[in-house]
Amino acid sequence: AEVYVSAGPGSFTGLRIGITAAKMFALATGARVVAVPTLEVIAQNAGEMTPPPRRVVVVLDAKRGHVYTAAFEWNERSYVPLSEPVEAGPTEFIRAQPADCAVLGEGVLYHRAAVEAAGRRVLPESVFFPRPETVYRLGFARARRGEFCPPRLLVPVYIRPPEAEEVWQRRHGGTA
Repeated sequence: AEVYVSAGPGSFTGLRIGITAAKMFALATGARVVAVPTLEVIAQNAGEMTPPPRRVVVVLDAKRGHVYTAAFEWNERSYVPLSEPVEAGPTEFIRAQPADCAVLGEGVLYHRAAVEAAGRRVLPESVFFPRPETVYRLGFARARRGEFCPPRLLVPVYIRPPEAEEVWQRRHGGTA
């Protein structure tokens, strides 16, 4: 058996729940786990456009006026990552991409003015969110390539520490 889990970045609580459920299932049943990057899952939605954009940027709201973002390029079958996920202002990362790139992801809903200020095409809202069937498809492909993660080592992809840890560090002057 295999478990495919969307590993982030994204909502701290949502990621913890998904990762914990995948770990529990794997440890209880002996299933092998594949962690699938959430931004890559969302990028695949742009493949249903006709024609698919050559490059896309996925943005998720990171709070505090920032987004989690990464760029992807179409390779005739799917979108492949061009960068690691980063936390950035909603305009700066997008402006650094080619003028013909397209933008998608729920971060557009929170930062539409900033995204539009970057002057790039925004895809329809119907392609903004991750889809379970895409987690399955990407997870299955990674599993066939042997890209498994030991369940005990499975952790969410966090770009920055959770807010509670940041508050603790400010109050106590160190790491949590």
